[in-house]
Amino acid sequence: MSRLDELEQKFSAEVSFNKFEQGLDLHVESLKTNDFLVSWISLFVKEKRLLKKLYIRKNKLIQALKIYYSGKASPDVYHEKPLGDRILRTELDSYIQADDEYLKLKEEIDEQESVVELCERAVDALKTRAFLIKDAIKYLEFINGL
Repeated sequence: MSRLDELEQKFSAEVSFNKFEQGLDLHVESLKTNDFLVSWISLFVKEKRLLKKLYIRKNKLIQALKIYYSGKASPDVYHEKPLGDRILRTELDSYIQADDEYLKLKEEIDEQESVVELCERAVDALKTRAFLIKDAIKYLEFINGL
């Protein structure tokens, strides 16, 4: 199970309170909201920091690949990973974007961007959760004639 899947399950469990038939105490759920919000904000900051580190890794990798594909790397590098034909400067970007190491890092960044987006949406949803619970409590009071 991916990190994104785990966080989606956590999000669903913490945000959902539509369990009236199970006797859920909405007052208690309302009090939990702040704890959930603090937890998700902390997670959001942590995941955003990780994403920034991945962007830095990507920039460093692009620089290293430019040196490699332009033929300016040390001979030891070409001994381990031969380059083959000389690459034109205009073709440099396409070779970099097709590089296996670059693609692997790009996939990691895409996954992390999804995690950050989920965390951001969770924070937004939790900000409105208390109001939704308050409305649910008022609705139940209305139905029960209170």
